[in-house]
Amino acid sequence: MISIQTNYASMVGEQNLAVNNTFQTKTIEALTSGYRINSSGDDPAGLAVANQFRSNVAELTQGVINANSGVSTLQIVDGGLNNISTMLDRMKTLASESASGTFTGNRATLQSEYATLQTEINREADNIGLGANNGANSGTLNVYIGGGSDLANSQVSIGINALVDSAALGVSGSNISGNTEAVTMGGAVDLNTGAQFLV
Repeated sequence: MISIQTNYASMVGEQNLAVNNTFQTKTIEALTSGYRINSSGDDPAGLAVANQFRSNVAELTQGVINANSGVSTLQIVDGGLNNISTMLDRMKTLASESASGTFTGNRATLQSEYATLQTEINREADNIGLGANNGANSGTLNVYIGGGSDLANSQVSIGINALVDSAALGVSGSNISGNTEAVTMGGAVDLNTGAQFLV
């Protein structure tokens, strides 16, 4: 005769102990991590929503970095344009000085400074990406910031579409040497012929 002896009460106790152990482990995990959902078993639907939010936060965080990079690029361009504007003011001053009938100095000296300013304008224009040798920023600057339903709503586009070297500004090819008084600013610059001032 076969006799099977089972301690049913101890088996029930062991099962309840395992359940309580699992519950205690999950509670401690939630307390120490600070998250309500630590695994897909805690809340599958909630985990899916949380993952989507985490993905969106990562995208928008990078979008902020991209936007700041775009602002920095525009600040560099703006600073370069201010420098070029200052140089253009000086060039106009030199041209006006050369055009005056009361000028008694050496126009070759004026010409030398004028030519140096032309070179500096070209160098500055290339540095900010708006020159003949470097037109990296002369088109449309697209900055992806995210958060939109499509690409058009997720980026900011800024169209610069211009070059600011001496040729593009119309101040290349100057000549202040000689003893004549007329000045041309704009187009093909020849400070010995014509008497036209363009702002």
